[in-house]
Amino acid sequence: MPIPTSKTPAGSQKSELQPDDVQILRLLANDFLLLSNEQIFQLLPKRPPRAINRRLERLVNAGYLSRRYPSRLFLNTTRASYAVGPEAAHVPMLETSDSQLLARVQRSRDFSDTALPHLFFTNMVQIKFLTAGNQYPDYRLESWIQQYDPVWAKLNREGFHLQPDGLAKLWKGDRRFLYFIEADRGTYRGEHLEKRLALYVRYASKYPHATTFEFKHPRFRVLFIAESPDRAKGLLKTLVPYHPDLFWVISWEDFSSQSLFHPNWRTHDTLGLHALDEACQLPPDPPEPPPPP
Repeated sequence: MPIPTSKTPAGSQKSELQPDDVQILRLLANDFLLLSNEQIFQLLPKRPPRAINRRLERLVNAGYLSRRYPSRLFLNTTRASYAVGPEAAHVPMLETSDSQLLARVQRSRDFSDTALPHLFFTNMVQIKFLTAGNQYPDYRLESWIQQYDPVWAKLNREGFHLQPDGLAKLWKGDRRFLYFIEADRGTYRGEHLEKRLALYVRYASKYPHATTFEFKHPRFRVLFIAESPDRAKGLLKTLVPYHPDLFWVISWEDFSSQSLFHPNWRTHDTLGLHALDEACQLPPDPPEPPPPP
């Protein structure tokens, strides 16, 4: 059934939004800055791609979505990408303020062409986490904080000097997991990578300057999704000095070909494979205080 918008006549063509339209607008207003056609197909798996393309064309023509192509300098990535458009501010079902939505519109317009390949790679990782509930009834993605979320600037001012590609907070059964996401395309190497790893270690350590590493609460892991198997092998060698349960590595080939909780993750200390719902190695409980004199 068509869904009328708040500021256009109910009988006009522009006001007739289908449920799929609203779902696409919500994804771009809240979860993703830009999406390609193929990524939208994955997020709406029950709809035929041809039907989705028709809806995208209508949404662009009505101003609810904007469409952009990379400049001629980046002809190797000629795929179109979609972002929320200014007319989406008239859609009350999005549950976002006009100022927030228009700021998102401007951010998507200003987004650099050179950063698009990394953004699309990160999107694919996020989509995997977002859609895993189709395979796991006991799974729930509590939240996903994107790389470009303003919260990272606030945390930087408070002493967390990292801006990961994502932070996934999820539940599997009755257990909660925190995962920092590093969609690794090989851009961080040498000293830059070592500094990044050291910052994660300091944030994870109960006593950052102690000689013996001990995790603090709440526990988290850092997941490296490497673009190639060779890069994954190189990362595992770099991670040898660090606690094995802090940094996990997988190649994109393995990550994309199996379900989210399939045991496919590697650590530097074992040849065995790990699953994301594997319990964290928690710090020991503090000793009981001595009795009063």
